[in-house]
Amino acid sequence: MLLLPPMYFRSHRRFGTALLCAGLLFSGTDRGGAVEEYQLKAAMVYNLARFVEWPPEALKSPVDPITICVAGDSPIEGPLQQAVSGKVLEEHRMAFKHLTDPRQAAGCQILFFSASTARGKWRPMLADLNTTGVLTVGEAERFASEGGMVNLKTDGARIQIQVNLAAAEQGRLRISSKLLNLAEIVKR
Repeated sequence: MLLLPPMYFRSHRRFGTALLCAGLLFSGTDRGGAVEEYQLKAAMVYNLARFVEWPPEALKSPVDPITICVAGDSPIEGPLQQAVSGKVLEEHRMAFKHLTDPRQAAGCQILFFSASTARGKWRPMLADLNTTGVLTVGEAERFASEGGMVNLKTDGARIQIQVNLAAAEQGRLRISSKLLNLAEIVKR
């Protein structure tokens, strides 16, 4: 049995509240509401950091930043920069980094692939990234089933979290059962 500190449960309540509030915000928009969609997705990506445990080499020092990176151009960039700006998780400050190429992922703890990133570009890299302790997050239709760790699947006015546990375990990442309870588990 895994014992979790009280701070974990406070974080879980905040994550659930953030998802609920963001869900209410997004549910009132039409499909043209890309800004609201990406504000919600940015909040979700930011909050993922609260429910993932990285291997020791991913955060060598207790004060190393947790860096969320975006591969390519995406409408999530602005909302994600706002979401992490000035934030601290435990002793780790949150940071944002834009990558022109996913192979620049050294130093990223979370790497987001937008739907506009060509499938041929991210698919071959997932196997390599999944062994480095980088949480790979995407929003493409088969991202999780093709080796990505977390997919934010848009389904009408909802965003479903999909998790590929095998990929996360391969990357030696531990995803909280609290997050897994909210997610659809996807197999390769």
